[in-house]
Amino acid sequence: MAVMEGGTSGALQEVGVAAASAAHMQMKPPPHGALGHYRTAVRMSIVASQAANSRLFEIRNTATNIIVITGLNLKWIQTAAHTAAILDSLDVFRVTGFTAVDTTNTVTPTATVKRTAGMAASPGGAAIRHATVAGIAAGMTGGTLTKDGNAYSSTPQ
Repeated sequence: MAVMEGGTSGALQEVGVAAASAAHMQMKPPPHGALGHYRTAVRMSIVASQAANSRLFEIRNTATNIIVITGLNLKWIQTAAHTAAILDSLDVFRVTGFTAVDTTNTVTPTATVKRTAGMAASPGGAAIRHATVAGIAAGMTGGTLTKDGNAYSSTPQ
């Protein structure tokens, strides 16, 4: 006699010819534990005199929580002539050793919880900042952090 184990449902999905038929799938969001799932959106206007390596957006984990970024959408469009730039890009870096969040040229955006039932109020122990309109050319400063040597992601112009 065969014994089948399959979590709580005991359902199996076959492979081979049988797999060509339709399968019933139920998508579920990742578990959120004691906190939740949050989102924020920021729109900013980068200037032709943008300082190299200037920080424009940051999320700092202020507690012992685990922050998992499930989506990041970067878009940009050139509307004016750039100075002698060969290659422009927006680069995303992971930083560690965060002991203080940036305090100069910063704005705290509003983050919203994706579902109010069972999720803690946003931003769930995270400090979120983006550069101000007046300080966009220089970027944000004042925080203490160690940036990885390579970008996690890059969006070229």
